[in-house]
Amino acid sequence: MVLALGQIAWQSVLRCFELRPLARHPFAHGAELEVTGRPKLLASYHPFAPEHEHARAHARDVARDLHARGAAGLIATSTQ
Repeated sequence: MVLALGQIAWQSVLRCFELRPLARHPFAHGAELEVTGRPKLLASYHPFAPEHEHARAHARDVARDLHARGAAGLIATSTQ
């Protein structure tokens, strides 16, 4: 499972998954994407944007849930 934190991270993962055009898979908080042969992709607002306090809580909840399930996961983020 991959958790993309923010639109830039979402689009970067889509590029890595070789999914084009990007517009077919728009970023939205809470979006999920399953592609055969790839990890499930989840989207969340970037948790460090001051206007997205709820996104920080969401990211913590998702990370805690992944850990509780013993799931291997990757969090994709961007500093831009």
